[in-house]
Amino acid sequence: MVLISMMMACLHANRPPTNLPAAPISTVVTLAAPESAEAIPAPSSVRSAINSALTAQGLNIIEGAQAADIQALGTPSGRIAAVLLASEGKLSVLVDASARPRTEISGRYPWQIDLTITVAEEGRNPLTDTVRIPVSLSYIHEGEGDALAAAAMRIARRTTLLVERFRKDS
Repeated sequence: MVLISMMMACLHANRPPTNLPAAPISTVVTLAAPESAEAIPAPSSVRSAINSALTAQGLNIIEGAQAADIQALGTPSGRIAAVLLASEGKLSVLVDASARPRTEISGRYPWQIDLTITVAEEGRNPLTDTVRIPVSLSYIHEGEGDALAAAAMRIARRTTLLVERFRKDS
């Protein structure tokens, strides 16, 4: 019983904040449905999870670009350039996500989330990470936004690690 309690405590342990100085950062999260190439508003819970994780690392969240404006741009380099322009060259994060359903398995509805996380700052080369996150939803009517919201904490953790790596490399 003690072993189980210790394991559960480790699963939810938070990493201590880094020794890096506080800095302003802006975040943008976009979501698309790959089958229809339609831009979908990302759930606010995803951006909130990312912002909370970054704040816990000593970063100050600032307003930057709006997701709707960024989604209209076609190329990844154009998107990150627009995010940097909106944040006046300050540290910025762009999370481009797409979600697609998979075949139903035993009454569960699996989804695949493809993410491209880009961290950039004026005068530096951006750092990009691409990851695929599987998510299982409970109901057939749940869509792309629900799948992304289900992965919010994993997305926030991955984003925080990339931002930390980017800042340490400076």
